[in-house]
Amino acid sequence: MKNNKGFSLIELLVVVALIGILSAVGIGTFQSAQRKGRDAQRKNDLSQIKKTLIAARSDCKGGNFPIGTSTTPEDTAYTALTTYLVSQNYLKAALIDPKNNNPYVYGLTVPSSTAQVCPDTTTTYNEDGTTAFVLRSPLEQGTNDPQAGASFTRCSNIIATTALNGTASAIDGYYYVCSN
Repeated sequence: MKNNKGFSLIELLVVVALIGILSAVGIGTFQSAQRKGRDAQRKNDLSQIKKTLIAARSDCKGGNFPIGTSTTPEDTAYTALTTYLVSQNYLKAALIDPKNNNPYVYGLTVPSSTAQVCPDTTTTYNEDGTTAFVLRSPLEQGTNDPQAGASFTRCSNIIATTALNGTASAIDGYYYVCSN
């Protein structure tokens, strides 16, 4: 009798198939965890900017929040804001999206007059201020994140006073942080 030691082709194919299935499940879970982690970082960044704005408000006349400059559109307003906050040493560096290095969106209630209420390092008061603001970032989990819709609801009264009004909704997959 011949006693062959080893595995048959069928046994090897079954093992390879099982490893492939387990790898696919593991990679999917890993990618989901990465998305959730980046979303958590985005939420933390926006909360940190809110705390920084509250601290900066104490240096502005009339209890206004700094806006960097009142003439910037919403897509560049965050860059102007963080440039101001870094120049005033409220932040060490601008906080940006953890996946694609894009700036966050800073919606603000533009004041009726340019009050120039916030100080900078070169002039006593030369930066405009705002009474309300909204920060937002798209989430990779989108509408699957239960905090996204709740954050919109919490900020909806301020969103209505900014250029984000009409473009923002509770089901847009963004996370919102506002001045209230």
